[in-house]
Amino acid sequence: MKKKLSKKHIICLCVIFVICVIAIGEAFYLLLFSDRYPSNNEVKNQVVDQNNQSENKDVRFSQLFQNGLIENEAIENINKKDQDKDLIYTVYEKVEVQEGKYDIEVAIPRINLNQEQIEEANLDIKQIFQDKAEAILKNTNNIGVIYSVKYQGFLNQNILSLVIQSTLKEGGQPQRAIVQTYNYNLETNQFIGADELIKKKDLEEKEVTKAIENEITRQNAQAQALKDLGYNVFVRNLDTDMYDYDQINNFFMDDQNNIYIIYAYGNSNMTSEMDLIIL
Repeated sequence: MKKKLSKKHIICLCVIFVICVIAIGEAFYLLLFSDRYPSNNEVKNQVVDQNNQSENKDVRFSQLFQNGLIENEAIENINKKDQDKDLIYTVYEKVEVQEGKYDIEVAIPRINLNQEQIEEANLDIKQIFQDKAEAILKNTNNIGVIYSVKYQGFLNQNILSLVIQSTLKEGGQPQRAIVQTYNYNLETNQFIGADELIKKKDLEEKEVTKAIENEITRQNAQAQALKDLGYNVFVRNLDTDMYDYDQINNFFMDDQNNIYIIYAYGNSNMTSEMDLIIL
């Protein structure tokens, strides 16, 4: 006589049967459609590749700064203010450490042209970078201040470009990264906008706009992912017009004809976050 299964056994068998059906279904689904989705390793490799690209650009940018001028061409009859000095030279330099108070390493540049616009730019540089160094040195109440300023100048295709980078850490406050650029046409004796440099590379506005959009969107997605995990990070505002083509105001051209567009959020915020687009 066959033993009758209890209700409990029947339920267990049904559950096992359902689990088996689901497992088999998932196996067939993955077999048929797995090529449509990246594997965990592929996703990981994509993230690593993106991070490496950002790190490579950051390293490339940081290695530019040698506190001097690279001249790709010789231009005669330049109206220098000081004939014995380069077109860009170090006008103020300070390396000083007071244990527990401050650590300063700054090189402040001066543009050596006898032009009213240039004098205004030099005053701007002094007020932003040199005055801060002098204020730190005078303040007897400093605690853990770290301040650095470095620069690099380029003379290329009749354009004199100067880029200055500064980092500032004051006590427990977040570190700031500040970047200022100046671009001057030696033929017209005028400061120029990004459009003039971009045209030298025969680039279209839509190409540059797309490059900016892609980089900012990618960086913002990474920042948002970290924020969602609970990290305190700087998140970009994609709705602002600061990323518009006609709003590009921090840029320069190096000696290899590369155009750098820089979004240094520390210029107006307490952050060292920075986005670089290299064309």
